[in-house]
Amino acid sequence: GIRDIGVTGVQTCALPICYAARELSVNFNGSNTVITMNLKQLANIPADATLTPTIYAAAQLAGVDVYANVSSFTCLLTSGANNWTDQVYNQFWLQFALQTAAFNLLAGTGTKIPLTEIGMNALKNVLNQVLAQGVNNGFMTPGVWPVGATIFGNTQDLYRNVADAGYYTYSLPVSGLTQGQLQARTAPPIQIAALAAGAIHKVSILVNIAL
Repeated sequence: GIRDIGVTGVQTCALPICYAARELSVNFNGSNTVITMNLKQLANIPADATLTPTIYAAAQLAGVDVYANVSSFTCLLTSGANNWTDQVYNQFWLQFALQTAAFNLLAGTGTKIPLTEIGMNALKNVLNQVLAQGVNNGFMTPGVWPVGATIFGNTQDLYRNVADAGYYTYSLPVSGLTQGQLQARTAPPIQIAALAAGAIHKVSILVNIAL
């Protein structure tokens, strides 16, 4: 979240509006388009003149973003104590994009998607297209699935697919459905592992000089 400290009148409304407008302007269909709000500037918004190191430290602990003057550079200083704003927004995009892709497949097919492995593969294929776009826009990335993260399906397939593509999709075999599930036309749940790319907000630079 963002806290508006010491700004009054019209600007009190303008700051969160500008913040939201910048974050919500992401084109998820583009390439490397997702953003972080950290160190970003907001047009025509002055820095919080009442911000002190004590208030900033408290804001960091509380998960509050502040708009500060950093050596004459006005920018947002963000906190991940309540999760990062962009991470939450990106997850909303992924959730809705996956739902839309699955719905469009079922609704846009003139005949039907059969409750077979062929049908499940069709579902997973459209979901994989969304996940691939999540990698393309920079939200997700190929990499190492973290130790302690949820494991499902074939463990080696999960590790390999996340390492190569940044995501892994899995569904239980249709043959394992009960007669009631088959008659209700309820497909097996599809599980997805997706590796977020995160963002660089801090860095330590160590210099060793020898004569």
